[in-house]
Amino acid sequence: MLSLEDFVPDGDFQQYLYEMGRDGVYADHNVVVALAVMLSRDMLIVTSSPQSDTDNCIVWIEGVRGFSGSPLLLGRYWENHYQSLQPIDARDDGNYSETCL
Repeated sequence: MLSLEDFVPDGDFQQYLYEMGRDGVYADHNVVVALAVMLSRDMLIVTSSPQSDTDNCIVWIEGVRGFSGSPLLLGRYWENHYQSLQPIDARDDGNYSETCL
């Protein structure tokens, strides 16, 4: 069984939990990767990282090898939080052309 603790590198897990439990603290990359693995679902993240440019602003997180469905689509406001980019009426068949393009 997987645990979030498995995704916190080289740190004090209790301190990590304390920090994550504070008001105004949102999910970090560790939580997003752990969620992808626990859901066995890939995630596609569009980031506003200052290190990225328009040709390199997408991060693919592999939740499980060989995943063949649609990835969950997230946006990342750099140093702030993640936001779902899935339209409310998005279908799970990978065809988003009518709803978000």
